[in-house]
Amino acid sequence: MSWNKQLTKLNSILAELYPIKDQSYRIVDMAGIPAAHVAFKDSAMDNWYYILKEADKRGKTEDLVQVVLEQFPDREDLKNIFVAATERKPLQPVENTYLYTLKAMLKKGDTVKAVDEFEKVAKEISDDLHNSAIMQSARLNRARNDRRDGLISVENYNLTVNQVNHAMLQLIDSVPEEEQLNASRSIIRNTENNLATPPIEDLEKIIGRDELMDINWLQKAIQASRSVCKVKVSTTGYIGTGFMLRGGYLLTNNHVIETADQAANAKIIFNFQRDMNDQVQPVTAYTLDASFFVASPPTAFDYVLVKVNDQDGKLAEWGYLELEKFMDAQTDERVNIIQHPEGKSMKIALPDKIISKWKQYLFYLADTKGGSSGSPVFNQDWKVIALHHAGKNEQSSGGGLQINEAGDVRPSNRGILIKNILADIKSKGDFAAIVDGF
Repeated sequence: MSWNKQLTKLNSILAELYPIKDQSYRIVDMAGIPAAHVAFKDSAMDNWYYILKEADKRGKTEDLVQVVLEQFPDREDLKNIFVAATERKPLQPVENTYLYTLKAMLKKGDTVKAVDEFEKVAKEISDDLHNSAIMQSARLNRARNDRRDGLISVENYNLTVNQVNHAMLQLIDSVPEEEQLNASRSIIRNTENNLATPPIEDLEKIIGRDELMDINWLQKAIQASRSVCKVKVSTTGYIGTGFMLRGGYLLTNNHVIETADQAANAKIIFNFQRDMNDQVQPVTAYTLDASFFVASPPTAFDYVLVKVNDQDGKLAEWGYLELEKFMDAQTDERVNIIQHPEGKSMKIALPDKIISKWKQYLFYLADTKGGSSGSPVFNQDWKVIALHHAGKNEQSSGGGLQINEAGDVRPSNRGILIKNILADIKSKGDFAAIVDGF
């Protein structure tokens, strides 16, 4: 059974009844769902989404509902939820015009509008198709921005548009007829031929997974940003990003700080950002204690752990980031990245999806630039799950990064999983106490 509206309702009910993560452990156990296979989350809606996803996969949704009913026997919405959740409406025959309309737009040269529209219908068909549509949209937008800023010629801009146009036509031709029909059913009413106001029950909806966030999510982002810093190596001129861990340690990439000698000639800069009035804020800089220097090369785990000199006695005021040492990151979860792209003022890449996890690597679509190396990759609970270190897009050599054992190549950014980094630090000597303290 695939996710549907009734399971979304069940997700909401369970988040209301059991808003605290610890409360859900017992329910999962009583329903016969292996807790080790559930990605428990602090956010109630996210927590129950992943519990229900695992329950659905194992055919345990009814068992879970029955366990909850034993505690809440008067909940009428729960008594009928399983039948409703497993009920699937048959496809209604619809006239398939949507993709053909987009194809006609592309053939007429209306590429910009067609690409924007295709993202909507691709989302209704498959994640792979939607990701491809996003990539083509991003490619086109970059070309438009570069042309606006005078960074590329008209000829190169037109070449990119033609390439995107051709790629979009190929994507449309790759969609099976049945999937076109499925997508058209939910998209067709939004076309220019049907602009009527939808019924009242259709005015607000969760699209895909529930990604509504409490407003304190923004406050947590601001708090996390205090522990992120710009890294500047004077001997090489290299600029990157780093972040503080408990105990006064800096974590960044080895390709940012390659040696202990470079660390001795580096500095880290906090609060390099602009305020709400676009005014540059006062910064605080620290040097590094190169006598404590633990590293792994870029070909392995690409990290450096180095002690920070607390020369003003106020280093602790910048805090430290929490690491996710228990839960594994999952494909389609979202990540955020706080960074100093191009060595400029601090920026944040807003939530974008994880597309793969392979070996020690995590692959995601969140944006970065040169200078973002060493940035913390956060989950939606603002815990660090990876150390950003590389990325390739369509214009890069090879057209992207290999993201799995099968050899698939996709435009993406890549980080080193924090669990692997911690394990490697422990393997290099008697650092267990330090790592356990993070």
